[in-house]
Amino acid sequence: MKKNTKMSSTKVSVETRISARVPNSLYLAMRFIATSQSMTIEEKIAELCKNEVAYVSKQKWFIELIEKGSADDIIPLLELLDRRKLIIAGKDLKKATSDFDLNNISKSD
Repeated sequence: MKKNTKMSSTKVSVETRISARVPNSLYLAMRFIATSQSMTIEEKIAELCKNEVAYVSKQKWFIELIEKGSADDIIPLLELLDRRKLIIAGKDLKKATSDFDLNNISKSD
């Protein structure tokens, strides 16, 4: 029997699918808004989520929550996002890449 020696590649997705049950009228309204802006409904939902995270992360209660240490599980994620922004922007590429490659998300600068 001949073995298949062909290497296989796996696609790595950097996106996660989310879902929610919403009333049909809200879905149709969102779909109409998204298509009128030349976007898919998924792109529109992603944009809304991004705007919400940006808004909430600047709120006083959220900043206090992080400063008090009540959100210990989210702090490494925020640091990882900051490092990924540096990689995307091309700033401090060597340092950001090495931390990312080492899976060192808890290292503070």
